[in-house]
Amino acid sequence: MNRLYSQLSAPAPSLRLIQFRWLWGLLLFAECARYIYIGWIDRNLISLEVFFPINGFEWLPILPENWFYPLFYLLALNSLLIAFGRFYRFACVIFFILFSYVFLIEKSYYLNHFYLIALISFLMIWVPPKKGHKKIHLYALQWQIGLVYFFGGIAKLNSDWLQANPIGQWLTEHYDIPVIGFLLVKPTVHYLFAYGGLFLDLLLFPALLYRKTRLSALLVGTVFHLINSQIFQIGIFPWLMIASFVVFIPPPQQTLTQPTHYQKLPPILTLGFTIWFLVQGLLPLRHFLYPGNPSWTEEGHRFAWHMKLRSKKGYITYRVHNKKQESWTTIVLSEYLTRRQIRKLVAQPDMILQFAQHLKRKFDPEGDQGLEVYVDHQASLNGRPYYPLIDDDVDLLKVKWGIAPSTWINPLSKFE
Repeated sequence: MNRLYSQLSAPAPSLRLIQFRWLWGLLLFAECARYIYIGWIDRNLISLEVFFPINGFEWLPILPENWFYPLFYLLALNSLLIAFGRFYRFACVIFFILFSYVFLIEKSYYLNHFYLIALISFLMIWVPPKKGHKKIHLYALQWQIGLVYFFGGIAKLNSDWLQANPIGQWLTEHYDIPVIGFLLVKPTVHYLFAYGGLFLDLLLFPALLYRKTRLSALLVGTVFHLINSQIFQIGIFPWLMIASFVVFIPPPQQTLTQPTHYQKLPPILTLGFTIWFLVQGLLPLRHFLYPGNPSWTEEGHRFAWHMKLRSKKGYITYRVHNKKQESWTTIVLSEYLTRRQIRKLVAQPDMILQFAQHLKRKFDPEGDQGLEVYVDHQASLNGRPYYPLIDDDVDLLKVKWGIAPSTWINPLSKFE
């Protein structure tokens, strides 16, 4: 342990960490500016009547509408400050808080790369801007980035992916891409993408760490992300991952010499990083604690780097029963939710439950009407037939979504 502590405390060449800070800050600035320019904030925040916060963060207040644009202006400003190393720690803290807030208040816009941005933003608070870097700073970023690939590969070890599903469906939909479109409809290409993506995710992290395979891993990883950026509309994610490769590139040979005496890390900081490593290494495995297919039940799906694993469709009708008045009301979702929210809600039981709670607050704010909320709901996973994810006799106001398995969700095995 003393040897490990000394190794983590040892100085690290600053060049690649400074380069990463530059790339990271500039990419985030470009993304924030793009959201402002294309009207993303209007469509996805200001226009929302109902918000679906990440579970456990329902207590977060929703900002007034006219605050969201200033929030993104602040995000853009602080990303530039991070890139240029000005007011660095203050800028990192503000960016992390504001970005995490946007990420947490609306789960219908949950994306793995949003989660990654929040995590890296937190780690950057502790990474010095220009000098004084230690190996633990470098290892923390390498570990966090590498886990995205590794757990992405673990998640692909399921029967659907091994049968090139749903990747085959998505590739076929892009048959009109110039030059290569005709290839994307071929089953052989579907399996090539499925197994190529699987082995790349599982092997890229160790290959980046091993000196003899590092260059090949960098080239393969870059090509992989460039292809994804052209075929799939996944925003800034490919460019963030390509930029992150800089932390794996070895520094020039002359910078490798280290002083024999240096200041060791504060024990509290070492403890904090250790806890962070453990949480990030264990959290993506929690879906194994739940019975059934996590792509169907959604239990343990978020924060586990489950990327491009499911194509899920469905339809749903809410029925509100007022026992006191003996009346039934059928809910028209489009009067409350955006099109994207509806598309996400029909696939995610926790969102279905959250909207039921919203209906309770709307139709029975005093709690004296004996309200009940039911759904007629069918969902299809990766091209399967439509099955009832939730039975129509389940009163959603009497069930909960928590750490324990949700017995009110029908397991996929019930129908197969």
